[in-house]
Amino acid sequence: MQDEPGLSEGKINKFSIRSHKSWNLDVDGAGRPTYSTTAGDTGMSWFPGYAINIETGERLNIVFGEDSWLKQYGGTDMIWNPTSDNISGFGSVINGGKHYIYVMNTRYDSCKTFKQQMGLTAIQQNAALKTIQWVGLPLLADGYQYKSINDGLIPNDVRIRFRVDRPYAIYRSPLQTTPAVNGDAPLYSFSTTDLQPTPLNSQTSDARDAL
Repeated sequence: MQDEPGLSEGKINKFSIRSHKSWNLDVDGAGRPTYSTTAGDTGMSWFPGYAINIETGERLNIVFGEDSWLKQYGGTDMIWNPTSDNISGFGSVINGGKHYIYVMNTRYDSCKTFKQQMGLTAIQQNAALKTIQWVGLPLLADGYQYKSINDGLIPNDVRIRFRVDRPYAIYRSPLQTTPAVNGDAPLYSFSTTDLQPTPLNSQTSDARDAL
């Protein structure tokens, strides 16, 4: 998320995949992150949360960024750990290390397709960026500290709901292979299998009389 490529690790352009070795949730004996030793495994990490499309029930991909120039604000460790700093004492924009969150409209695949597209042509990169649906820039709340990586990092649970009014429409998941039902229009069903009438007793009779 560094505006000047010359200041970023690997001199990578903004909105490009980080050149840092990927973090695959591995830690050493002291609880510090250890990074991939596989050739070419760069720019990937794990976000401590998830997103669900409430219209389809599908889990969505989440991408996050960081500014590798802002090392003292967690901007170079491939971990989503924004600080509470917003503006530096010199007036520079810190934004907690610029750990932006991007919620995509694509079905969860550990962001493998997104990374692949971002390594191709400019047209395909633009197509990948157009799958971004929601953007956020959280900061660590004052008075809070992160847990250790082994303890899950995030000190509390947070749930954010986004609701947008939309008319009912035809929808078909791109991964759906079964034949269309109801023309892929909204379809709902319910069962009365476990429901059955019960005979009246004195209590229900009294309640009926009270009405």
